[in-house]
Amino acid sequence: MRLLSIVTILCGTAAVSAGGRATGASTFVMKSKLAVNDTPRPIQQKDVAVEETSGTVPSVRGGAGPFKSSAVAKFATIITILNSAMISLAPAKTLEMYGLDKTPLTEYMTEWIGHISTSQAITQWSLYFNGNTVNTAMGAGTLYLVIFTIKSLLNDMPGQFGFSAVGQYVFLIINAFCGHQLLYNKKYAPEISKFYPVWGLLNAVSFIVAPETMGKKWGVEGAEPDALVTYEMKQTGFVLATKAVYLLSLGCGVDTTKALGYGNIPALIGMVLTNFVSKEIGTFGMDSNQQWFWLLLKMFVVGSLAV
Repeated sequence: MRLLSIVTILCGTAAVSAGGRATGASTFVMKSKLAVNDTPRPIQQKDVAVEETSGTVPSVRGGAGPFKSSAVAKFATIITILNSAMISLAPAKTLEMYGLDKTPLTEYMTEWIGHISTSQAITQWSLYFNGNTVNTAMGAGTLYLVIFTIKSLLNDMPGQFGFSAVGQYVFLIINAFCGHQLLYNKKYAPEISKFYPVWGLLNAVSFIVAPETMGKKWGVEGAEPDALVTYEMKQTGFVLATKAVYLLSLGCGVDTTKALGYGNIPALIGMVLTNFVSKEIGTFGMDSNQQWFWLLLKMFVVGSLAV
């Protein structure tokens, strides 16, 4: 607009030189001043929501309380990455830190929990730090689980612990197909963005509601000596539910940060149940200080993003 005004002034001056009409020049100058003064100023906005459609960047909204939702989401993502890396890379050390008994099976299950959490962390990082689309972020996290499944099969973990390998192959195929479709936004990506989380949620409910039954499928009878394994089965269910609710919210078009708040609700419920209802935390002599840290963290994330 300012460039147009300058051109107008120059044109007015040229008109005076050519025709000697001062009146015409002053008219041009007055118009140019009006053009400059009437230039619209950009409106400054805070936390503008950007609706997401296929192939666009995720939306951002203002959070509840004094913290921006984007900042809370990034903070929660960093904590999730650090925690999941510790669990998946050093499951034996993790059990030791929490005061739990170490057995080959509990170590394997703890590592599995860590990888599930890592897959969600990858999705979060892709959204809140890289600005990828929802489908791409979901696909990246889903394909990560293919690595752990291949490792499990190559090391014959099903044979070692006495459970069927069929489920592992099904798990591998579903994650590979769904991850590829989502990552590259293929033909079935819209349907898979809803189907895959629902499938995960059904598995999660099975682990939470019937941990003994799931334990038997893993070659565990669920007797008193294996009470810790049954507890781990239940915890696996809450981790699966956390990821499933998060992904389902994303797949249904919920705001990306709000989806993270919804996803943390199952984790918060699980902590409340095991600490204050079933009191399994006390039964196994786990460190209560660590439990309070995670409980308060989940409350903060849910309160900041889900409301």
